[in-house]
Amino acid sequence: MANENDTQPKQLDCFRNMQPGEIVAFTFQIFQQHLIVLVMVTLVPELLLLGAELLLHEVLMEPPVGLPLLLGMTVIANGVALSAIATVVAGAVLGGAPTIGQTYQLVFRNRVGAVLIGYFITALATSAGLMMFVFPGLILGGALALTVPVVVIEGRSAFQGIQRSTLLVRGEMGKAVTVFAFVVLVSGMLPLLFQLTIGIGTLTPVLGALLTSVTMPLGYSASIILYFSLRSAKENYTAAMLESDLNQRLGQ
Repeated sequence: MANENDTQPKQLDCFRNMQPGEIVAFTFQIFQQHLIVLVMVTLVPELLLLGAELLLHEVLMEPPVGLPLLLGMTVIANGVALSAIATVVAGAVLGGAPTIGQTYQLVFRNRVGAVLIGYFITALATSAGLMMFVFPGLILGGALALTVPVVVIEGRSAFQGIQRSTLLVRGEMGKAVTVFAFVVLVSGMLPLLFQLTIGIGTLTPVLGALLTSVTMPLGYSASIILYFSLRSAKENYTAAMLESDLNQRLGQ
């Protein structure tokens, strides 16, 4: 019990104005403390996506429908995973993350459709920006980085989440861009470098899913911590208010 009491204040410490380095350090702390549940809630949809790709391999190779179908499947898998990660991190900063089963119950009782739409719009916009012009893509990514946490925690629609994200990072764009760059590096660049290093093989898709289940929650947790930090600094947001928000969203 002594160890639990010692760690709880540190978990709640994100409700303050944090600098990017502190946000990253806190992210690693949360990830280390809740490694198994964060990895597993991400791995489940990633493995389901992999299984669907194998079952629908021939369909996905057809030019008219293959790419849109694959894109839709990927959006669903990643959107569900991000919603689950946000749910786990929210529980973690309150002193105890939900189990894997509880996480998915909460995900599908929340506005998962809005999460998927918000994720699709923001991912499409930031990916296009990063591919064409890296720096504008980082700016756009920083502005939209809080969309999914807003939808999950506050129960807003996708478009309200986008608007709210831009308002929360106003005046803190440098911080938001830095955190988003960390997210891109960990959850985007590391898996890409891994695939380029090992090449294409029989086990490459499975190894890629396993790596994503580690890098996605590690990277994305930083955006959630940024969300709590900015709300605390701008709106005096507290752990008690977070608990109230979650209970209201889930009808408890």
